Amino acid sequence: MAGNLYDAEPNTARADAGNGLWLRGDGKGHFTPVSPVESGFLAPLNVSGLALINTSKGKAVLVANTADSLQSFNIRKR
Repeated sequence: MAGNLYDAEPNTARADAGNGLWLRGDGKGHFTPVSPVESGFLAPLNVSGLALINTSKGKAVLVANTADSLQSFNIRKR
């Protein structure tokens, strides 16, 4: 999960303290948070969308950032 909110009204501070969070699922509906150090997932910008894609190397997560560059994270098997 990821997201910050930069587009607030002038007298509201922007919500920009999030860095994203990788959640490891067990296939039974339970999730455990994984630290950025372990997961390598860091999405600290104004995230507008996430997408899971298939690549020649396996699966990857694309992170769309409003008015900024696209990020890509390869998913490693553990």
